[in-house]
Amino acid sequence: MFWLSIILLLVLSLVLIFNRQIAYFTVKHYQPQLTTKSVATAKKEKTKQKNFNWSKVHALTPQQILAARTSAKDTQYIGLVAVPEIGVNLPIAKGTTDRNLSLGAGTLYQNQKMGSGNYALASHFVQGKSYKDLLFSPIYYKGKVGQKIYLTDLSHVYTYCCTTVKTVQPTDVAVTYPVSGKK
Repeated sequence: MFWLSIILLLVLSLVLIFNRQIAYFTVKHYQPQLTTKSVATAKKEKTKQKNFNWSKVHALTPQQILAARTSAKDTQYIGLVAVPEIGVNLPIAKGTTDRNLSLGAGTLYQNQKMGSGNYALASHFVQGKSYKDLLFSPIYYKGKVGQKIYLTDLSHVYTYCCTTVKTVQPTDVAVTYPVSGKK
């Protein structure tokens, strides 16, 4: 019994020491299984308006990532976003909840459609050399004008092209608004 207690304390200590690395490893290697049927079902399901309330999103923490990962099965994935040139390959979920943005990208508006106008997505940016390939961080570190951005709902692939790279404040939401006459 004594040795079992020692081993449990040692394991618990290691988990507490390396919780950040464990959490980020978990989200970096998260690849949900999407099918055309699961995406079609998720697109049809009604999403509560509260799931699009950006002010309710918190800064990314290891605890948030692990909580999101344990409840990932409840996420409504409607597609994928990829920027191959910089290594972005993330699932897209409906809404901007902590869980959605901790596991991939989330849609900012309830009625936006892939391939039609501005398709606004959000995810987290994580600072630090060790995490520069996590979620949307590669866009900050390696994003360039001219890069191709691919969205898919598993039925169609939509190609977008990066026209501007700039850093915006989280409160500068005007950059996400649809621009009349432009895709």
